[in-house]
Amino acid sequence: MPIVFVVAVLIALFAWDMTANRVLASTLQGLILTVALLWIIFGAILLLNTLKHSGGIMAIRNGFSGISPDRRVQALIVAWLFGCFIEGASGFGTPAAVAGR
Repeated sequence: MPIVFVVAVLIALFAWDMTANRVLASTLQGLILTVALLWIIFGAILLLNTLKHSGGIMAIRNGFSGISPDRRVQALIVAWLFGCFIEGASGFGTPAAVAGR
């Protein structure tokens, strides 16, 4: 990633004739967006670990087993319902990461 960043800066400066101030501003904007996304992912992982250590994951797993013994139905429930819960609790992009784990 650092190599791609340097190449992108060089292209911006020399091929597109961007000013150094604009490149620096774009870099700072990218860093701020990165921190915001990492904060959301941190919240999702914190929620997952809280559920795991409090026994919430086992309670959820037992509830899914009570609905249907078929693993395919359980996978659909995890993908849709639990994914929606994580989406509302932590933010965008995290249901796939947490449900896939």
